[in-house]
Amino acid sequence: MSLRCEELQVKDRQDCGWPSSNLVFKNIFCAEFMEKSKRPPDETNTGGPVLCNAAQYGIIPYDFHCNRPDGASHNCLYTRVDRMLEFIEESMEEYRLSNSAVHLTNCHSLIYATYLFTLPAVIRNVLL
Repeated sequence: MSLRCEELQVKDRQDCGWPSSNLVFKNIFCAEFMEKSKRPPDETNTGGPVLCNAAQYGIIPYDFHCNRPDGASHNCLYTRVDRMLEFIEESMEEYRLSNSAVHLTNCHSLIYATYLFTLPAVIRNVLL
């Protein structure tokens, strides 16, 4: 199984087609598939990244939702990484403290950690 690469367009809350509330849309964003013939992500893509200019913008959630009652609309909901940064940083710190002997030896881990620390500025420019 491998990650798929698809082009998405971020949608306004009003254009998403999902019942919305500020509480819900505080932690998620809506995006539409640019190619309507493509199949939206499903449970096999759970945890996969949504990237923008090589920075992680979102995550495909476990309870992934796409608005497809007629099969034509591919407006999907994704978890916003910028709203989860405090949780991610706290979790990383707890892990670091409990595993102080563990070192980053994998290049991918180092790149991922670098992305996490540079995300706030990138996300602010794109999302807000």
